Amino acid sequence: MTEPAAEQAPADAAAPAVQEQEQQEQQQEQPSFPLVLATGQEFVRSTLFSGIAPREALRRIREAVRLTAPAAPLLLDFLKELDVPLDEAHRRVTRAAVEETTSRLPNLPQEELRNLVRLTAPYLAMPALRSVPLAAMAHLTEGVPSGVLAAITQALTRKEGRKSVTIDELPDRVRRQAWEVTPILLLEQVLPPTASYAAEDHAAELGRVQASLCGGDAGWERGKLRRTSKALGQLVDTVGASTTLYESIMGMVRRAYAGVRVQNDTKPVLSAPAAEGALALTFWPALRTQLLMKLHETGRGATEGDRRKRLAWALDACVKVGTVGDRYIIELGEGLREALEPQKRKAPASAAPASKRARGGAGGPSGAGAGVPLASSAGTDDLPTVVDGAVRAASAAGSSSIERRLLAIADAGIVLADAPVAALLGRTLLGRVRECIEGDILPTKDASVRLLLLCLALSVSARKCAKEYAKVSITGELAKDAKAAFAFDEECLRDMLGLVGELEVEAMLRDEDDLTATAAAADATDVDVARLSDLVNRNRCARRIALLLLIERLRSKDGGGAAPLIRALEGSMAKPRNREEEGHVLAALASCIVARANAAAAAPPTDEDPAPIPALLDRRRALSGICSLTDADASRHTEVSSTIAEALRVHTSAAQRGLERATSMLHKAKARRKEAEDAAVPDEGEVVEEGEVSGEAEVQEAVEAEKDASARVDAWRTYCDSLVAR
Repeated sequence: MTEPAAEQAPADAAAPAVQEQEQQEQQQEQPSFPLVLATGQEFVRSTLFSGIAPREALRRIREAVRLTAPAAPLLLDFLKELDVPLDEAHRRVTRAAVEETTSRLPNLPQEELRNLVRLTAPYLAMPALRSVPLAAMAHLTEGVPSGVLAAITQALTRKEGRKSVTIDELPDRVRRQAWEVTPILLLEQVLPPTASYAAEDHAAELGRVQASLCGGDAGWERGKLRRTSKALGQLVDTVGASTTLYESIMGMVRRAYAGVRVQNDTKPVLSAPAAEGALALTFWPALRTQLLMKLHETGRGATEGDRRKRLAWALDACVKVGTVGDRYIIELGEGLREALEPQKRKAPASAAPASKRARGGAGGPSGAGAGVPLASSAGTDDLPTVVDGAVRAASAAGSSSIERRLLAIADAGIVLADAPVAALLGRTLLGRVRECIEGDILPTKDASVRLLLLCLALSVSARKCAKEYAKVSITGELAKDAKAAFAFDEECLRDMLGLVGELEVEAMLRDEDDLTATAAAADATDVDVARLSDLVNRNRCARRIALLLLIERLRSKDGGGAAPLIRALEGSMAKPRNREEEGHVLAALASCIVARANAAAAAPPTDEDPAPIPALLDRRRALSGICSLTDADASRHTEVSSTIAEALRVHTSAAQRGLERATSMLHKAKARRKEAEDAAVPDEGEVVEEGEVSGEAEVQEAVEAEKDASARVDAWRTYCDSLVAR
């Protein structure tokens, strides 16, 4: 080998080593992460200020961001010769790369898609590239990886600066993943439709409830409201088939209904800005029930674990027909027991198919309850057993801990506290009591009455149980009275039903002429008003029964029957907490009082019939008693006060005119009597034959007329005195 050849051989051998070293240096210079947004900015800053020569720093930056394809430099130079700017060339390459990548996504295996999501997640912050990770996420069947989800939720909850992605841009499955792990995002999503439902749908339905209590239509189809409600539709779209989201929203509803903020509680709380004051309490049970039924009707499966579903279905069917008849009483009892028992009971094979029951065979109306599991095909003869089971379940709900018991009763009670349901339960209960009295049956011995009484007790105890559960679940400390948050005091309620029975008997025996009884006549009741007052003071269920019975008495113009109830309720309803809890019932009561006062103002007493003042127009009781029952709502209180005052003014004016006319008639009667007496005395020298009585009949007639006129004056004066004094 010649010398030049010998020198060339070592040089050729050293060439691969030099190339390998250069490649390693290039790899070290090339960052392993995408140079986008803050990451790219930090790379440029650190490279420029790393201490190397500026020319070398720029070379490294260009090397880091260059297209890696071997032909890329030549093609870019060619496009430059064609007067295509470099930035435009890069934009076209980017668009082509995005289109090519997204077109291949449907055929990629799930594992490759997950890897692609991980790699492209940083590009969510770049509008030109975010379609790639978003499209990859949309093709995932099990959601995005946890690391990517954490980055997304962190970006969505950032309070300052521009967000890399908005919740609306994410695929449905990813959005629900974000809502499931970030309650504050779920709250932001739920608040707008919640406020809309409160302002529109619930406000309209609440008006129907109050109208039904005052004698309007007893039943209506709530399914129509659900079908037309945009707010409920938005909430259903939010939940989808996610059980986690459904339970989270129901937990928010429960905490909002409880209306209590516990120290160190970081969970977000819903609010209903359009439902203010006492009536806001009726909104949360309505939302809870209607959302449950709407999701069930869509068949998405999010409500499968909700043991209140069967109870809600039965009550929804009852609201439609306007009563809890024998057709549904068993279903109501079974649904209540299922809602309170710790474990969900399975339907036996003997139960009728749910689809048949949903069509009306033995269950609910069409479209309201399809697919609801029915646990029993028992008849009404088995009702006592069903009621006993429901009472035991209520007494031992989640008996392994007070916390579970409070939760079970709160969740079942919220369904029963829904305003249309609560009004229906109370109205049906009073109707059943009346039927028992007419059939000479003790109401407390009737199984239907016991079941309705239990349902009503659960409905009025729901908020107290929800409050205590919120406290103990956050602080771990049990309040002293938490165990008494719900106590089905059958002895107390038996006494209440006994007094209700006495009031009903008095109403049946009262003559038609007594329907506008005076205050004095109302005081003559045989009912133990002191005992009635004690019961409504210490038992929420007894108080609700008394209010509903008072509305019935006012609706039937039974002033004598209303008076003892008003006196019994005055002390209890003086407490703001009680007025708040009974807000929607008091609103209906106010409507009845206004209607009654307007009717009285439209029919003032006449000369022929100076009717006694109705008990509702007794000034003292009207303004200090009745109005005190309605001052939970300032506008209602003002309306009631002004209406009664106007009725009193009309009656007072009519009474004064009547007294003036009666007094004038008395003066005329006295003058006629004097003339008759003078005419009956014979003139001097006049001979009166034996047996002849001159003018005696005329005198007697004039005396009787004077007595009648005097009695009429006394009646009008007494009527005027009663109006002025009271």
